[in-house]
Amino acid sequence: MNDSRTYKLEQSPVPPESWSDYAARNMAKWKTLLNRDPSPSESEVQQFLEMHPSLVPGAFGTNANPSGGPIYKAVITQAPLPSYNKRVTDFMWISRDSMNERPVLIEIEAPSKKYFTKDGVPTAEFTQAQNQIAEWKAYFNDLNNVELFKKFYGIERYSGLGLRFSPSYILIYGRRSEFEGNKDLTAKRGILNLPDVHLISFDSLNFDPKCDQFICVKMRGPLRPEAISVPATIAWSPILASDRCMISNIEQAVLSNSEINHERKHFLASRVGYWNEWGKRDDQGFINAGDKE
Repeated sequence: MNDSRTYKLEQSPVPPESWSDYAARNMAKWKTLLNRDPSPSESEVQQFLEMHPSLVPGAFGTNANPSGGPIYKAVITQAPLPSYNKRVTDFMWISRDSMNERPVLIEIEAPSKKYFTKDGVPTAEFTQAQNQIAEWKAYFNDLNNVELFKKFYGIERYSGLGLRFSPSYILIYGRRSEFEGNKDLTAKRGILNLPDVHLISFDSLNFDPKCDQFICVKMRGPLRPEAISVPATIAWSPILASDRCMISNIEQAVLSNSEINHERKHFLASRVGYWNEWGKRDDQGFINAGDKE
């Protein structure tokens, strides 16, 4: 085993944007979008979340089912379920820890949709969103589907470890203002939570600093993640290289990000090839987790 450092860092002319600046600026944009009149469409919300993966919950599982970090160090947008020919998931994280393989499937709806009718009955739109998650649950009840899923996303290589396959679900739905201050509706909303489904409002989303290096990808086929976006906080690091080298189009995702300083984005783009090659090494030697450029 090589116990020496096998990579060489280079100095960027401009450092990455600080987390505090990034999160503050984009949280202001997020609130503006949510509170806009007319209310944003589902596709507008999807696009914003794709640009800012650290705002998408579930990277480390749900509160009830915490997990390790996600594969590819990325959220997957419009993630397909192999052999399932209906609606794709809006987002998905696939995390792993010492005991579990934990896909987190996320459904979003337009923020303007209501939980309840004027009579306090769950709306047809809310029920439809719940039914979508019920279909995903049924999908994973078929062991053949589970095996297809594992092969498509490349997690079948962990099968020999005896890990438990344990999907969970997040439904991002509605605004807090609909039920806040109303004890009856608040209580009813609590009852709407289903086992292994985490129900949260759009107002509850927040930027997670633990996700500052995570990107957004879209699957172009089995084992073919393609970068859709990177955050302005992104840096190259040996500890992330093995995940990132599996992702295509990172260079273009960097260059297309208008939030990244011109000099820095060209430095980052120039280093993609180096880190992709290094990330494929079998013997990477000693890695200092704090090293980055």
